[in-house]
Amino acid sequence: MGHPRGRPLLGRSLLASLLVLAGCNAETQLGRGTGRLRVERTEVDFGRVFVGLAPIEATTIRNLGVAPLQVELQLVGETEGYAFGPPDAVLGPGGSLDVQVLFRPRRAGLRDAVLRVVSDAPGASTATIALSAMGVDVPDCEDGNGCTVDTFNIETERCVHTAESLPCNDFSVCTASDTCVEGICRGSNVDCDDGDSCTDDACDPEAGCVHIPTGRCDDGNPCTRDICDPDGGCRHEQLSDGFPCDDAEQCTSIDVCFRGVCRGVDIPEGTPCDDGDPCSLAERCISGECQDPSYTPPNVGEVAFTATVAAVGPGAAENVIVDRNDTAYFGTATGIAAVDQCGEMLWTNDEVGTPAFWAAVSLPGILTVPVEGRLFDIDSRDGSVIRSLDVDTALPVVTASTATVTTRILDVAVRNSGALVASAVRTVTTTAATATAGYLIEVDALHTTAMRMRDLGPQHASRVALDLDESVVAILRDGAPTATRTATVSRGERVVRLGIEGVADGTWSSFEVATLRSDLALGEEGEVLWAAGFTRIDRRGQPTPFIAPPNDPQLIRSGSPVTGRDVMYVVIRRPPETNDRLVALTSTDGPTRFDLELPGPTIQHSPAVDAAGRVYVVTADATLVIVSPAGDVLVQAALPLDATPLEGVALTLTTRGNLLIAAGDRLLAVKGLDGLANSSWPRHRRDNLSTSHR
Repeated sequence: MGHPRGRPLLGRSLLASLLVLAGCNAETQLGRGTGRLRVERTEVDFGRVFVGLAPIEATTIRNLGVAPLQVELQLVGETEGYAFGPPDAVLGPGGSLDVQVLFRPRRAGLRDAVLRVVSDAPGASTATIALSAMGVDVPDCEDGNGCTVDTFNIETERCVHTAESLPCNDFSVCTASDTCVEGICRGSNVDCDDGDSCTDDACDPEAGCVHIPTGRCDDGNPCTRDICDPDGGCRHEQLSDGFPCDDAEQCTSIDVCFRGVCRGVDIPEGTPCDDGDPCSLAERCISGECQDPSYTPPNVGEVAFTATVAAVGPGAAENVIVDRNDTAYFGTATGIAAVDQCGEMLWTNDEVGTPAFWAAVSLPGILTVPVEGRLFDIDSRDGSVIRSLDVDTALPVVTASTATVTTRILDVAVRNSGALVASAVRTVTTTAATATAGYLIEVDALHTTAMRMRDLGPQHASRVALDLDESVVAILRDGAPTATRTATVSRGERVVRLGIEGVADGTWSSFEVATLRSDLALGEEGEVLWAAGFTRIDRRGQPTPFIAPPNDPQLIRSGSPVTGRDVMYVVIRRPPETNDRLVALTSTDGPTRFDLELPGPTIQHSPAVDAAGRVYVVTADATLVIVSPAGDVLVQAALPLDATPLEGVALTLTTRGNLLIAAGDRLLAVKGLDGLANSSWPRHRRDNLSTSHR
């Protein structure tokens, strides 16, 4: 961290004899002599030191005179945690004294002190050595996986996650006998079958087994009692006149049954009502219907709203983040913006700088956004900065005073505990050369401490994801990263998995391919879905190319592969064809479900999949295509985007079924058919709603 590596700590006996603990700073009357002192190192900065460590730094005091000198060292200032030795000495002509200074923090905080060197030289001024150190609490390495024992190795300054074979709790009442298996908590499914054909049996993860009366006997009439007889079938008993009911009309009241029909009294014309659409604001009863005369709800494929914002920033069109209220968050060229479900701008933050929004992640109420080498936690309610962390503090100290150092965060993934794993690249430029090195960095759950997790050497991780057992999966690329993630350069790439301790064969590296920028996602069983070939790699590292060998000239046009109902969707191009194709593959072994030619070429992006398995794709000429699970085109509509061909686009669905499309300086909402499915975006694994921790 902030102190040199490899220096041995003093032995206990030697330490006891040499070190004088902080507090011995009384003035001492010294004898007289003739001589001249020089201190080789007048400033000692220990940097960040974890509580429990005791690094040692050294300096040398020399007698440049021709007569012996008696010197004494005195510690003053914020002395807590400092010790030094020896406390005094007599230096002969030309002699020297090696002084060692130790810093052992007992609590977190900055400590600035001064080590004074006084001598008996006539008229000699006191020499000083400025001491500085930052005590840092040992981080909580909790990864949110109950099947790992999480510890902090204070010597290596790294978190260690070790799998243990223990009973566990997957926090679902729908499983029993939960046990840790290779770092994953697994249980057997609870049988909820009650043997009654008139109930639909299911298991709620919180409530347990539920038995819902089957809907096959529902005649849709609120004035009948629908009865299911396992032997005699369905019966419908008419309710008595005057029985309260609900006619499902907003503009009636006092609904009662009369001769088997639910009838209500009309509410007076113009009475305010609620049609259930949050984007209609002036609803009132008109001719017996609840409506807003100034608002027309969109039909499927029609634009619900268009929000014009500042120019979309780098990577923002790859990663629109949506919360459970359907508020959308995205990066601009100058900061971050939030747009509500009706297209109104809620807030903007132009203070943090231009974010790398492709790497932004979310936790409940918080957006974590990288800007160069800093991570900013943004309050999703108002856009204010909660905290920031410089990840450069976790990287090796650069000692060359003339070096120019820049650090850039490339991607971020979120652990179940709220801790982060970040990929960073550092470039050090001196007059002699420029060197680039990649790193994986672990950030604690409070986002206050960064720790170096893995040195990647001359490679960097362009994408980072977390597996079911919290293992890190990353795409490694050779050399320095490109200026933008959308650059179409050919680089050597491979997928690596850094498994947790205690699981055999959990760490592996794939073959290397020369490819356009690829992406990845994770399947339900922890398999890696790699858009290079298109390839499935199981948890043991065994690859299965689905579409073609990795070096086949087919162009993979997808971003992150997207899954839905045991199907994976990928966009490809088969030269010499100019139009792209949407291909659906079985997620287990790869047979093609359908292969559909799209009405034109696309921009590299991930399709969106709704809860019913429908797929949404946008072409470069701004045409929206909605495809059924069987591969039939359901909707094909032109979008009101002027800047065609599009240079970048991102798709995601909201809970209300609106398709959000980010492109250029626009955020469009188009009425879809259903809400978001459990699609596999790398930073949230199950979906891209901001209450998901992945």
